[in-house]
Amino acid sequence: REAIDAVMDVDPTYGALKEPILKVTSVMRSLGFKSTQERPVELFSMEQRIGQMAHEIPTVFSFFLPEFAMRAGLVAPESQVLTTSKIVSTLNGLYSLVNYGLTKCYDGFGRRADACGSLEVGSTASSTGYLSYSAPNNRDNMVDELATLLTAGRLSEGSRSTIKAVVRREPDQEQSTRLAQQLILATPEFNSVGTVKTFEAPRPSLQRFRKPVEEYRAIVHLMFVGGIDSHNVLVPHSGCKLVDMYLQYANIRGILAVPKHTLLPIQARTRQVCRTFGLHPELPVLRDLYNSEEAVFFANSGFMTKLVSKDNFEDETDGLFAHNAMRANIHRLDPNNRIKHTGALGRLADVLSAKGMQARAVSVDASNEPLVGMLESTPPIYSLDKGGVNKFNANNGMSETIEQLNGPCEEVSNMFGETWSSSLHQALGQNDALDEAISTKKLSTDFPDSNIGRDLELVARLIQARQEMGAERDIFYVEMADFDTHANAVPRLTTLLSQFNAALLSFVTELKTQGVWKKVALLQTSDFGRTLTPNSSKGSDHGWAGHNFMLGGSVKGGLVHGTYPADLTDGGAGRGRGIPTLSYDQIYRGLSEWMGATYRDELAHVLPNGDTFRPLRDLFQQEEAGEATGEAAGEGEATAGEGDGEANEGTNRGTNFENNENYGNNRNNGGRRRRRRRSPQ
Repeated sequence: REAIDAVMDVDPTYGALKEPILKVTSVMRSLGFKSTQERPVELFSMEQRIGQMAHEIPTVFSFFLPEFAMRAGLVAPESQVLTTSKIVSTLNGLYSLVNYGLTKCYDGFGRRADACGSLEVGSTASSTGYLSYSAPNNRDNMVDELATLLTAGRLSEGSRSTIKAVVRREPDQEQSTRLAQQLILATPEFNSVGTVKTFEAPRPSLQRFRKPVEEYRAIVHLMFVGGIDSHNVLVPHSGCKLVDMYLQYANIRGILAVPKHTLLPIQARTRQVCRTFGLHPELPVLRDLYNSEEAVFFANSGFMTKLVSKDNFEDETDGLFAHNAMRANIHRLDPNNRIKHTGALGRLADVLSAKGMQARAVSVDASNEPLVGMLESTPPIYSLDKGGVNKFNANNGMSETIEQLNGPCEEVSNMFGETWSSSLHQALGQNDALDEAISTKKLSTDFPDSNIGRDLELVARLIQARQEMGAERDIFYVEMADFDTHANAVPRLTTLLSQFNAALLSFVTELKTQGVWKKVALLQTSDFGRTLTPNSSKGSDHGWAGHNFMLGGSVKGGLVHGTYPADLTDGGAGRGRGIPTLSYDQIYRGLSEWMGATYRDELAHVLPNGDTFRPLRDLFQQEEAGEATGEAAGEGEATAGEGDGEANEGTNRGTNFENNENYGNNRNNGGRRRRRRRSPQ
C-alpha cells in the first residue's frame, strides 16, 4: 500500500534516487531491447563509468555507503555516485543505446566499435542489440506512453508539454521518437522516485572563472584505500637506543619483514628511537625527496578523538579497525559531529571562499565526501574519473531543453528529484568549463599507464590550467586502491609501491617543469595502519596507527615528526596494533594554515576537534608558511589542549563562522595584507 500511497508520494522526503544500473536495465526492459546474438548480453566497464555493475562490487561495502547523505542531510546512498563524470557517462551510454543500439560508439555500453565515425543516427549495424520500441503515430500519445514506461506516469504536465513541443517540430517520425526518449531519460522523474514540481525559470548559470590574483597553492590529499601496511614503509634501521630495533621488527613481522639490506636508509633528524630508518626498496623517489628536504614522515599517526592509552582506547574512539568508519572519520575530522555531513577539505574550501579566494575542490576517481562544505559560497565539487573530461553527447539544441526540464524545484518538490536536477545542471556546466580549460593542455612529462599514474596526470593537467580556471587555491582528493593486504602482503605491497613510485616521479617532474613545485603539497593518509604480526595467509590485518608522509617544494622536509614506537613488542591495541600519538588534526592544521586559514575561528571551522591537540611546529619553510595564530606550538607528538575550555572555545568560534554572513568582508583584506608581509611573492 505504501508504494501507491498518494500522501507518501507528495512527501518531499519520500522516495529515492535510482541506482545507475537500474536505470540502464529499466530502459532495456521498458523499450524492448533485442539482442542480435545468441550469447548473453554484455555491458562493459560499467562500474568505472556509471558507478555500479552486477557482480562487480568494488569493496565489501557495496557501491556506495549506506550512511551517505545529500547536502540537506537526507540519507541518499545513491547520491555518492552522482559525480560529474558518472552523470555524463550514464547519459552518454543511454543516448548511445537509443541512437545506435548496444555499441561502444559514442561512449556506449557495448564492446563493438565498428566504423563509429560513419554511423548515422538510427543505424544499429555496429551493435549487439537494439531497442525495439514501436511508437504510436500520434506524437503526443507517444510522449505520454513513454512517460508511463520510463517514469511510471510521474512525468509532470509541464515536462510533458515541453517534450511534446520539441518532438512536434522534428520532421522525421523515428528521430522524434529517439528525441523524446532521450529527453525523458534526463528528467528528474526518470532518475528519482517522487513527485517533482519545478518553476518556469531556468537555474542560474554556474559562475565563470575569473583570473587569479597573486598567489596559487594546492594540496593533494592522497588516500591509500584499504589500510596500507606502513610498518614496511618506514622501518627502524640502525643507530637505535638500548635495543636493536630492526631485529625486534624482524622477529615480530616474521615473513612480512623487509630484509635490512634492501631498505633505503634515511636520517631521522628528530629525537626518535633510531637515528636511521629505512624506506621500502620500491620508494627511491620518496627517499630522494626526503634527503633533499622536500618530504617528511609522520610516525605513529592516525585519526584520534583524543589522546588515549591501551587501557581506555575502546571507550574513547568509535569505529576502530573498520574501513568505512575510519575512512569516514578521516574524511570528516569531526568526531563529535559538530558540523554534520561535511568533510575537512570542504570546510577548508568554506574558509577560503569566505575570504574571497577563488578555490576549486576536485575529486579524481574518488569519493566526494571529504570535499563537501556547508556554506552557500563553498565552490561546487568537480568530480572526474581518471579519463578526464568526458564530453556530453547531446544532440544539437537538446541541451537547452534538458536544462528546462531540470529547472529549479519548488519547496514542496521531491528532494531526490531536486538532487538529480541540481547535480545534472552542475555536471554539465562543469564539464563545459573543464573541457574548455584543459582540452588544449599538453604536459611535458609522460606518466605511467596505471590507475595512480592517470590520476596524478589529471591532477597535473588541472594545475596547469589554473590560469584559465582562475584558481588561487586547489584542493584535490585522490584515492589509490587495493592496500587491504590480508593475504600475500609482501608481493602485493611491492607492486603497489612500485606503481606509486613511478607515478610520483612523473608528478614531481611535471610540477617542477610547470614551476609550481613550491606551490603544491601532497599529503598521504590511509584508513589505518595494520597489525605488526602476520596472519595465516601471509598478510596483516586491520590496525590503527601508521606512518604517513607529506611532500612538496615548500615542505620543511628531511624530518620524522611524531614518535616512532620505542618498543614494538608492546601489544598496543592488540597484535601490535599501534595506538596513535600524532593526530591527523595536527597535520591538517599545518596544511590549512599554509593554504590561508590563519585565524582561530577559521581553523575551528576546518577542524572542530583541532584544539584537543597541540599544533605541529614548522611543517613548511618559513618564507612560505601561513601566518602565526598566536597559539603555542607543539613538539610534534599529540598533546592535549589546555582543557575543555580551549576546545569548546574553538568550537564556538566555528559556529560563529557558520552564522557570520559578513565573515569574508570582515576578514579578507586584513588577512591578505598580513599574509603578503609574511610571504612576499
